[in-house]
Amino acid sequence: LNRTESGQSGRIFSGNSKYKGRRLKEVLGAWHSINFGGINCLVVSEVETTEAFAVIRWIALRLILLLCGTIIIVAIIATYITREMVRPISELLWGTRKIAEGNLDEAEFNTRAKHEIADLAHGFTLMLQKLRDNRLASSRHNWFSEGQNGLTEVMRGKMEITQISQVVLDFLASYLHFQTGVIYIRK
Repeated sequence: LNRTESGQSGRIFSGNSKYKGRRLKEVLGAWHSINFGGINCLVVSEVETTEAFAVIRWIALRLILLLCGTIIIVAIIATYITREMVRPISELLWGTRKIAEGNLDEAEFNTRAKHEIADLAHGFTLMLQKLRDNRLASSRHNWFSEGQNGLTEVMRGKMEITQISQVVLDFLASYLHFQTGVIYIRK
């Protein structure tokens, strides 16, 4: 305004600034000089900074709350997904440890997973069943071999038919856990 009064009447002045207003509160002000019918005027607009930035603070608060909510939701979902992925792996690990300890009867691979881990669990189940079948076959084979060797051992030497019959019958009854046994000899 001082410039306008000092002879620079054709020039337009405008600007904005932050300063203390009439009530000694911080305000944002904007001004613009205009020529109105040969009279130079200055239009000034002021608004308190708290009022001017209230909407920005409201938006910033909402954004912070939205960000915190998003972080919490993502953490919950990530925890759930991680737990759903780790649980089947833990079950597989438990089962493989039982197999390593030789506890084929305790090992199980029952997983409710519906992805590659379920395929892996199915493969472990097939392997476990094969190990159980092999253990049973080996056990049967060992039992039969031990019985055959034991029978061969008791039959060594020269014996009469009745003596051999009695030795064989005693061995078989003991080995098969029978109370009594009978062998008929035809003459």
